[in-house]
Amino acid sequence: MQCADVFIIFGCKCAGVDFFYCQIQVPAVKTLVEKCGKNLKQLNVGGNNLTGFNNVLIALKKCPNLQLLDVSNVRFSSDFMAFDIEKFQHACPKMRVLRLANSKFRAPEASKRIQNESPGFPELEELSLAVHTAKVGAGLAIHDNFYQRILKSSLGLRLLDLRGLSQITTLGLASLPVTDLESLYLSMTSLASRNNNVDVVLHKWRHSLKVVDLSWNTFQDNVLDAAFEVYVGLPTTTKHKLRWINFAGTAVTLTTVKLILDNCSELEYINLSSCRGLPRGMKREYNQRQLSQLKKEVRMETQSDTGDSSASD
Repeated sequence: MQCADVFIIFGCKCAGVDFFYCQIQVPAVKTLVEKCGKNLKQLNVGGNNLTGFNNVLIALKKCPNLQLLDVSNVRFSSDFMAFDIEKFQHACPKMRVLRLANSKFRAPEASKRIQNESPGFPELEELSLAVHTAKVGAGLAIHDNFYQRILKSSLGLRLLDLRGLSQITTLGLASLPVTDLESLYLSMTSLASRNNNVDVVLHKWRHSLKVVDLSWNTFQDNVLDAAFEVYVGLPTTTKHKLRWINFAGTAVTLTTVKLILDNCSELEYINLSSCRGLPRGMKREYNQRQLSQLKKEVRMETQSDTGDSSASD
């Protein structure tokens, strides 16, 4: 008996179903979803080839208690799968986790009236729309309007993953209603090519960010220096919570690294791999146990630069 058969037999009693890389077929998933109905709270179909997946999406609109939907790394029969954002928001108002990473979704056009009347996902805590850059065209249909429509009422969002997207802007991010974002993944996006004001994003969530991934963005020289100078320099009601940051492949400089080490006491990890603005021996990852050594290296380099400057004067 296949895993799908077991779930279909007992489906009506299942609150959570995981078909991750299970080679499940759409008819079986559709039947299960229909049997579960209002009892279904979690559905993971990631990693499968799902021809005709729109039939599953239609069935999910009768699952008002759905809290987690994972359709990441899925191949569809059509080029792009339509994800009707506003209809889903009306049908599944309790959604907490939505993962659509590396799957080719697009949002159908919706009038301003339809968008305004939608309740959004007020309980959403995690949204992943990341795409692998090797998957040609996967993120072309995801732009500011796509995630803004999803997050219109998601004030309590904790994690936002937009890695690899080529149609997003910092101004789009800064306009979100999210108040206390903790994890922000922006590796290899269009942010640097479209504008360089990443400081507005850091400023918006400077009081809450714990995880930041800015790796492989080609920001112009000193952009990150200016952004983090603002980030650590502005007063906050609490100390900086930053624990994990990835600068790999960026033009981050010694100045910014020092700022973070001096002002982010909870830091546990920093990735400085392939950072062209840093001394050769410093271009690597540092975990919590290695951060003290990094602080020594930064201090020595800073003192060396100061000495060289004095000598030249």
